[in-house]
Amino acid sequence: MSEFNNYGLGQNTNNWLGCEKTGNVYVPSYLKDFKDQRIRFVAGTSASSLVIGEDFTQKSYGQTITQIEDIENLIDLKSGYYGYLCLFSDGKVSKGDVTLKNVDFFNDKPVKQIARCVSEYLYLCENGDLYSEKSSTPLLVSKNVSRVFAGLYAYHFFYETNDGKLYAKGQNSDGRCGIGSTVDCSTPKEVTEWSNKEILHIGAGYEGAIMLAEVDGENRVYFAGSKGNSGVSGSGQLLNFTNITTLNGKNPIQVDIGCFHCLVVCENGDIYGWGNNAYGQTMKSHNIPTKLDFTPKGEVAVRCGPFRSWIYSPINSVSTVATELNQLLESGILADIEVNGCKAHSVFLQYRTGQPMSQISTFFSGHSKEETELFLHWAYTGSKSNYSKITPLLTAFKINKELFDQKSGNNGLVADLTTMFNDDKTKDFTLLIPDLDNEDSDEDEQEENEDEFDEIPVHKFILVARCGLFREMFTNINEEKDNVKDFSGKSIDTMECLIKFFYTNVIELNADLDFNFLQEELENVSEYFQLNENIKMDKVLQKAQKAFL
Repeated sequence: MSEFNNYGLGQNTNNWLGCEKTGNVYVPSYLKDFKDQRIRFVAGTSASSLVIGEDFTQKSYGQTITQIEDIENLIDLKSGYYGYLCLFSDGKVSKGDVTLKNVDFFNDKPVKQIARCVSEYLYLCENGDLYSEKSSTPLLVSKNVSRVFAGLYAYHFFYETNDGKLYAKGQNSDGRCGIGSTVDCSTPKEVTEWSNKEILHIGAGYEGAIMLAEVDGENRVYFAGSKGNSGVSGSGQLLNFTNITTLNGKNPIQVDIGCFHCLVVCENGDIYGWGNNAYGQTMKSHNIPTKLDFTPKGEVAVRCGPFRSWIYSPINSVSTVATELNQLLESGILADIEVNGCKAHSVFLQYRTGQPMSQISTFFSGHSKEETELFLHWAYTGSKSNYSKITPLLTAFKINKELFDQKSGNNGLVADLTTMFNDDKTKDFTLLIPDLDNEDSDEDEQEENEDEFDEIPVHKFILVARCGLFREMFTNINEEKDNVKDFSGKSIDTMECLIKFFYTNVIELNADLDFNFLQEELENVSEYFQLNENIKMDKVLQKAQKAFL
């Protein structure tokens, strides 16, 4: 039996689920290609499904989806009833039904969040501009937007502005927008009851919307729209978001909605489902939340597709950067502080929290070891999965919800690492790179003349986290000598590009760099520097060249 919770349920025409079982699936069936690894992303349209594993294996079922380019830098995947939408760590996006193509409109407008409706693509740019695309050029919906929420079979969506107001836009015939009426929101209308509230997520379905929010110190689930799929007994319509009281006290941590069914994951791993079960997508027919007769092992997540459901073991550290920093945290290598029994790196926490390095330890005073561990996991990975549990520490560090969202995810993590790279004041080591013009001089002559070396200041723990060669180098380092290394004859330009890559996860080209020379020097860099196997330097360089051109 697999140690992972990777299963499918529901409509399985043309093996849309990718399960071992053929035909519609009423009891969780293993995803046959993902028994032995966690899953990064899973999504489904009306004619296909797409699953991406921890090792970036991509499998499509039903229609064959072309391989996603630059997949190791994929940070989000969304599907509508038709077509997929991808977001990458550099803010670029691609979309399509079978072949995913770059959306050129956003090449100079980095995107930080994506969402999908039935036939509508939504793009939230880093500057707060929200765009909607249906069949042609994306159109501006609103400015100063902080988050956007939608769903694969929805004709409506929600967004939150920087001042905390919640807006709905789209069809509202059954009250699914939660504005207190059934009048369509042809222009955005404020959902006044939920402005400036702690909303964790909203999912939009065909006849309703499900919300996860923190109210009175606990997570609660709400629904607006047709009562038939709401989880609330009776018929008619819920014109406002209404609490599903049967889930109160169960600490729900994730919600999702398909066409006509909902799934909720609770902190203890219990999964609740209700709504349409024509194909087995909730195991049994229930009008109110009912615990699925299924016991997962360890952390679990859910995803609703069109009349399909997936239960899977997620990988929260979706980027290589986050994975490697989390491994550094767990190892404690080069940690310089210990708080509540947890080792950490004070200079890193200074950039992640905005608080002085010398005072970092004091903010953890009075908090439990569990809180500290979860907070550090967020700081090192950007994972938002334990927001409610780390709220007391976020408050202590003066990190509000807006700043938390800004600093979370791969984009938030890399933004702080980029700031670190540009700040030499906190760097604790200097690499001395031999001048290749003097490579024929002997070692004694080189040590006598520091002008024959180029200097690159670094943070040791960043290099240890990201590079096996530096991990070995800093294990038994002689500060006076081991900072001199030939690095297999790499030039200073190449080394500067590589060191910056360790912080920013991108190679940046400029007019002074010879791309062909850089490409040749970095050809075998992964093996020599012992980089993570998920880092494909050839693709990194292709991406750099495309961005420069």
